[in-house]
Amino acid sequence: MWIGLLLGLATPSPAPVLPALKTITNIRATPFCTALREHVAPAISSILTVDAIVDKNAGFFADTRRPSGYELRQSMGRLHMENGIGPIVSDMDAARSQIQRLPDDAAYAPMKSELADVLERQNDELNAITGYLATQAMNDLRGAATGPAFYHASRYPRITAYQAASKAFWDAQDRRRAAEQAASESISAAMDQCAPTDSLQH
Repeated sequence: MWIGLLLGLATPSPAPVLPALKTITNIRATPFCTALREHVAPAISSILTVDAIVDKNAGFFADTRRPSGYELRQSMGRLHMENGIGPIVSDMDAARSQIQRLPDDAAYAPMKSELADVLERQNDELNAITGYLATQAMNDLRGAATGPAFYHASRYPRITAYQAASKAFWDAQDRRRAAEQAASESISAAMDQCAPTDSLQH
């Protein structure tokens, strides 16, 4: 997991959904390695915080569409989803800011591109969440018991707003995990340059 790669560089973060990587016990004092410690590590910490919040929303999606008699759980699920939006946006902005502070140099290009892609995928997850909440809020105003139908003529049959939002959320989550896998590989390769050969542990 990529947080293990940066244990000596960043503050503790939620456990990610990434494969195990090498832990660096010592880091070389070079401009390249300093930039990783000062900017990549905080960016990863913020990304992992977003992951933890977003992953909780998977359960809240289910709670918001339980059958009649689960109104309290439905309301609490939506409330948790709404309360998570601010922290998600804040941490995404923090990660983006750190990535933008990396030097404009070819050595950082793969990491910058792939971390930016992770943020794009997290933004897709956020859009699925906010789109669903906005639709449900409109339904409340209309007094509707269920979401309006969505239609995608080229691929999907007529489905409810909840089903459309759920599919968008799960698809975005899969893409985010794939993007994190690619980013972890670039960061692992970069961090190898910052550790003496006898300090790499598995």
